[in-house]
Amino acid sequence: MRIAQALLTFAVTVVLAFWLVDTLPGDAATASFVTTDASWLARRRAELGLDIPVAERFVEWLGGLVRGDPGFSASGIPVVDQISEPLARTGLLLLAAIPVAAVAGIGGGMIAGARAGSRTDRTTSLFAAVLLATPEFVLAVILVTVLSIQLGLLPPVSLVPLGGSPLDRPQILILPAVTAGLAVGAWLQRTVRAVVAAEAARPHVRSARLAGIPPLAVFMRHLLPGATGPIVQLCALAVPGLIGASLVVEVAFGYAGAGSLLVTLIANRDTVPVATLVTIAAGVTATSLAIADLVTESAPRRWLR
Repeated sequence: MRIAQALLTFAVTVVLAFWLVDTLPGDAATASFVTTDASWLARRRAELGLDIPVAERFVEWLGGLVRGDPGFSASGIPVVDQISEPLARTGLLLLAAIPVAAVAGIGGGMIAGARAGSRTDRTTSLFAAVLLATPEFVLAVILVTVLSIQLGLLPPVSLVPLGGSPLDRPQILILPAVTAGLAVGAWLQRTVRAVVAAEAARPHVRSARLAGIPPLAVFMRHLLPGATGPIVQLCALAVPGLIGASLVVEVAFGYAGAGSLLVTLIANRDTVPVATLVTIAAGVTATSLAIADLVTESAPRRWLR
């Protein structure tokens, strides 16, 4: 049932991604040139296929997307060629941000939840709350000020070498990855902490502690099995947050990824590549949620106690 809901959500997102951009004021014709010449705009719209009803254009785009060829952007470039490199760069950024989010979110949440009410819990939870209240752009400015301007450890902007890859200068990934990872890790820490704290208060966990079993053994054998399922679900829910954070972070650091490209495409009212990028992001999110549901449903019953 949950997988069916994920597929329905994905389908609705695909439709909205195309329709919402198409309903924004202006279109690719008016965005490409500033003119009031109605005849020129009419010719330009005909060249771009914008004179065709939106429903027909959507069906044509969707059919091409299924075949792996979503069509052309308003600039005449094949969408696949236009988005493939920025997507790869965003993928690298996300891979670099995941360990940061995991350590800050899952690790911090487990430590705080296992010691609910302790000084460690209060300190880590306060730090997570501050991060959660700080917008990604502000967090980026703070990190740049400290690590780049004051300490000179990292470049303040993440410019990809011309004709190269971010891996040619891997240091440009550090600040964006840390910013996105901390932003998502703060939310993950709060939610994981709640799950672990609730599991730690269960009678069988408390009984194990009273029996004199070492704390690490209590955590691994009695607490963690019951918390694993909900934590897997929370990690899946963090995926769209990580994707959204990467969009803001890419713009803040001048990183030429899919997020920066998406901002430009929306400004240009370029419906086809925008809808394609949003569909890919929605597909990744729906897949992660479906995998989390499958893992949880097939997990031992002790996960769900």
